[in-house]
Parts: sequence; C-alpha cells; structure tokens
Amino acid sequence: MRELIFLYICLFNSTLFCFAQGNQEEKIDSLQSVLSSDISADERINTLIYLGVHYQSTSLDTSIMYGQTALEISENTSDSLKARIYDLLGTAYNYKGLYDKSIENLIEGLRYAEKMGNPVYEATFLVNIGTVHDRQSSFDKAEEYYQKAVDVIELADKKIPEGFPRKLIFLANINNNLANIYGNRGDTTMMLDYYDKALVHARAVNDEQLISIILNNVGNTYLYQGDFDRAYENLNSALKIRRKLKGFKSLAQSYRNLGFYHFKSGNPDSAILYFNKSIDAAKKVGSLKEHVDSKEGLAKVFESIGQTEKALDEFKEYKQLNDSLYNERRVSELAKIESQYLYDKEQLKSEAEQKRREFRMYLIVGALVAIVVILTLLTLFQRNRVRAARLKAETLELRQKSWDLEKKNLSMELEHKNKEMSTKLLYLFKKNELIDDVIKELKDLVKDLKSENKPILRKVIKNLGVALNEDSWKEFELRFTEVHQEFYNSLESKYPHLTPNERRLCAFLKLNMTSKEISSLTGQSIRSIDVARTRLRKKFGLTNSDVNLVEFLSAI
Repeated sequence: MRELIFLYICLFNSTLFCFAQGNQEEKIDSLQSVLSSDISADERINTLIYLGVHYQSTSLDTSIMYGQTALEISENTSDSLKARIYDLLGTAYNYKGLYDKSIENLIEGLRYAEKMGNPVYEATFLVNIGTVHDRQSSFDKAEEYYQKAVDVIELADKKIPEGFPRKLIFLANINNNLANIYGNRGDTTMMLDYYDKALVHARAVNDEQLISIILNNVGNTYLYQGDFDRAYENLNSALKIRRKLKGFKSLAQSYRNLGFYHFKSGNPDSAILYFNKSIDAAKKVGSLKEHVDSKEGLAKVFESIGQTEKALDEFKEYKQLNDSLYNERRVSELAKIESQYLYDKEQLKSEAEQKRREFRMYLIVGALVAIVVILTLLTLFQRNRVRAARLKAETLELRQKSWDLEKKNLSMELEHKNKEMSTKLLYLFKKNELIDDVIKELKDLVKDLKSENKPILRKVIKNLGVALNEDSWKEFELRFTEVHQEFYNSLESKYPHLTPNERRLCAFLKLNMTSKEISSLTGQSIRSIDVARTRLRKKFGLTNSDVNLVEFLSAI
C-alpha cells in the first residue's frame, strides 16, 4: 500500500529534455544517443538522471545503474545535481526493497538540500525518508518526517520557484502517506479521511501518477473493510490510469491488489490471472516486493480451491523470495557494519601493538611522573589560590583606602572653595557698599558744582556704576563655576532657553542669597530681582505651586 513519492527531477534545471513531439521510446533513444556525444559533465549528469527516473517504472537495476554512473562523474558538479542523484538512487533502492541503501542515499541528499537552503529539495527528501520508515513499519518515525516536511513547505511556500512542484503536490503526498500510517495502526476512519484530502490535492494539480496511487490505496482500504464494490471501483480506476502511464512497477501493484480482491470476493480464476500478471510485471521492473506478495496470494488461492500441491509449490517459491528480500537487505547492512568493523579492528590492532611495546618501559616511570606532577600541580594550585586571595584582599583594601582618601580630599577641597567663595562674596559686598556710598556722595556733590563741571562728575558716577556691576559679576561667576560647574551644565541641559541674566540669578539663588544681597552684587533694584524670580518660577513650571524656588534649584 505504501508508495514513495519522489521529486519530479525530470523537470529541473535543464532544457535538454524539451521534445516537442514523439513518443516516450523515441525520447529515451534520443537521450541514450546524447550520452555518446560530446557534451558537458552537467548535461551528461542531467541525461543520466532523466534516464534513471524513466527506468524506475520498468527496470530498477537499470535505474540504479544510471544513478551510479551519474554519481561517479559528479565530483565537480553543483550541489543541486548531487541532491538529485541521491534522490534517484534513494528512490530506486526503496522500490527494490533495499531500505538500508535507500536511507543512506536519501540522508546524503538531505544534507545537500539543507546546505543549499532549498525548501523543495529538503521537503522531498524528508517525505522520502519518512516513506522508507513507513515501509519498515516504523510508523512513529515516518510520521515525524512527514510532519517536518509539512513544516518546511508551510514556512517556505512563497519561496518555491514556479518551475518546481507546488505545495498541493507535497500535501497530497504527505496526506497519502499519513493515511497509510493510520491504516497500519488500524484506524481506517482517519485513514480514509487523509486519503480524501490527498485525492483533492492530487486532482487539483491533475497528477495522474499520484491519483492512481491514492485510488489504489483507497481500494485496498475498502477491500480490508469488506466493501467489495467500492474496492473494485477504486482499484480498477487506478489500473486504468496505470495502463495509460505504462509503468511496470505500478501495474504490478495494481494487478496484485486486484488479485487479492478477486480472491476475497470468491473468484479464484480471476485472482490467479491477476497474480500472474503482477508477477510478470514485477519481474520486468525487478521489484521483489510485488513478486513476493503475488506468490503468497497464489499459494492462498490454490489452497482455497483444494489444489494443495500447487499451493505448496507457490508457498515454497514465496518463502524463498521472501527470504531473499530480507536477506538482501540484511547482507547490505551487515556488509557496511563488517567493513567498518574490519577497519576499526585493524586500527585498534596497530595501536595496541605500538602501545604494548611502550607499555612495559613507561608504565612505572609514567605512573611516578604522573603522581609527582599531580602533587606539584596541586601544591602550586593551592599556593596560587592562597596568594591570589591575599592579593585580592590587599588590592580591595588599598582601593578602598584610596577611594576614602580621594573622597576626603574632594570634600576638603570643596569646603575650601566654598569658604573662599564666601569670603570673596563678603569682600564683594563690602566693596560694593563702599563704591555705592561713594556714588551717593558724588551725586550729592554734583548739586553744588558749577554747570560746566557737572557732566564730568556724572560721567565718573556712571563709569563707577558700570564697573561695579561688571567686575562684581565676573568675579562671582569665576568663583561659582569652580565650585558648581555641574550645576551650570545640568541647568543648560534641562533648561536651554534661559537668558544669561536668568542663569546668573539661578546661581545667586543656588547659594541661598537674598534679593538684597543679589541687588548689592548686580546693581539691580530689589523690585526688579523679585520680578525676575517670578519669571523663573514660570519657566520652571512652579507657578501656583508650593515648591520653594531655592530648594528647587538646590536639587538640580
């Protein structure tokens, strides 16, 4: 019932096979003649792959021969062509019943598909590997690979190029194979449900080969359930398509299944006819599986009609072929294991011989040296560990002392600068008061001067006032910046739209100076300073707020 759906590699990456007219035999003859002409390595490999795919339905040995030939000349070809070769070989070996070789080639092809990052190749190999596990009754493993293939196609459907099989074909293949799994688990309801899904997808893309496979599987399901009418309807529909496609392997399967149908429905003559047709087709293609199944069917038919001698002869042939089928697989697997075993054995023998010669000489010395080295290393390790711990502690202690000292120095320096600034401010206040008093006396004096001398004295008064304001502010700003540079930086960053006079007022307020003290330094009236403070509150968003302006600036 299980079928391996392989990649349609005859459509890939080549225009070499585009024949406008002519039947299949003419195409094959033309391709075989191409092999004898002077063509590039890639064109030769493409031709061999096409021929290998063609002969999978008529001669599996020939198909494998073409695949092996392509593999031998593929050393310098692309990863894409190598993947297609491994797909061809993996499929042919699976049809032939050599599952170990099939898995070996499909896994190798999957590596190339993953390396290329091609979702079509990757999903195809995952489906094919799952089908091999399906044939070996490893249903959980098969289902795991089918699901991986679905995930790959779902994630990368938009990346699949137009020239490749589309998502519906993959889903049809996978649903068909999942149906087989449920059938082997005895869940025929789920089995038929998955076959229906697969058939919808296959018919949507009009893939006759795939449609025939699904119909054949559905027919077998109904045959198992005893619904002979539906079984014959589906099996016969599959046979009609396969006769049209002329594939010996698929015909062998259909004849075998119809043989079992006629056997179970009580038509022994028809059953014998179809079983023999299946055997003839299986011999032509070289497929042991259908040959074995049909021989078993013949043995059962002859037994049911009382022809015991013929039944015994057919059973003997069935047993011999069945043993051959499984022995061939076992020999292949054992040959691989034996080859690896002999290689490992020779390697171990050579190494053991060399070690034996050196063992007696170096055993005692080596053991003593090892002990000494271990003890020395342990001692050094312990010493270094203690030394490192002590050094770390001392470093931390020194670093802490350094931080404390630096912190103390910074604190002292800040305190010193604050005191110095306070002293300087006090000096400025006194100086400004003195100059202010001089200005007042000069203003009183100007009244008693002659008219021609008054302009001169007024100019002196004005210059004293300007010098008073400019010198006081410059001196203050110099001292303030030394102590509170971060305050200026933060103020500029948070409130870049403040005017120079507003920033100057912020500095005075930072020191908690009163309006009178600020007036003394700037020469502004106390009223003007109070108005400026109100504007500052508005710019800082403190209007209608209980937040004190001096406290606000202290926090900046």
